[in-house]
Amino acid sequence: MIKIDRDENKEILMESVAYLEKRGFEHIQADVEGYETPKSYHKKDSDVVITPDIVADRAHNRHPVADVVDHA
Repeated sequence: MIKIDRDENKEILMESVAYLEKRGFEHIQADVEGYETPKSYHKKDSDVVITPDIVADRAHNRHPVADVVDHA
């Protein structure tokens, strides 16, 4: 999600985080205030940087659970 969309949909992201917490997800990282920002990934042989909106763990597995942002 691009920054403008993220700002407009901040409430939806917060609702999504609350839903994940209720569903037993742990170590939630979200690109919103109050949470650690998920790790960004650099596309190989490119200047493209991708950051998931929300990442969480459940049953010791990491799950990207939302759209991504292209910081190019």
